[in-house]
Amino acid sequence: MSHDELQLLYRYCLALTNHNADAHDLLQSALEKWVKKTSEQTLGMGYLRRIIRNQFIDDCRRKNKIVFAEFNENITTLESTTSFEQILIDSDDIEHLLKSFNVAERETLFLSAVMGYTATEIAEQTNEPRSTILSRLHRIKKKAVVIADKSLPPQQGESK
Repeated sequence: MSHDELQLLYRYCLALTNHNADAHDLLQSALEKWVKKTSEQTLGMGYLRRIIRNQFIDDCRRKNKIVFAEFNENITTLESTTSFEQILIDSDDIEHLLKSFNVAERETLFLSAVMGYTATEIAEQTNEPRSTILSRLHRIKKKAVVIADKSLPPQQGESK
């Protein structure tokens, strides 16, 4: 496994935990499980990400860190064509933005923005309906736009 792959996995852990030390612990425990179960030739990065995700969920349940929300099938789907690349956010606002996301939103954002996965691919990896992923992406974009709007200085003649 290359250094770049380890960094990518660490960033995935960080997206889930939102804490450096917890991300290191999560990655280490997942790598230990991965090494015990398989060799590098048989199962790759996708399998390791699944181990990380499952380990994270198990850890959260043990610590009662997160509440698992009930699925609502009547959620509207993503209608906006705004991409994450089109939403400009100051680097100082990124930390505030990430803190406003829940675990599922951070994971979805990571898989979409960093890994470049489509909603269908994210749904397959997380075992969630595609409509849930689309709704989550829509909520993420709305939060990002609100943060970006708050960080922009008012235009002449406008007041905030």
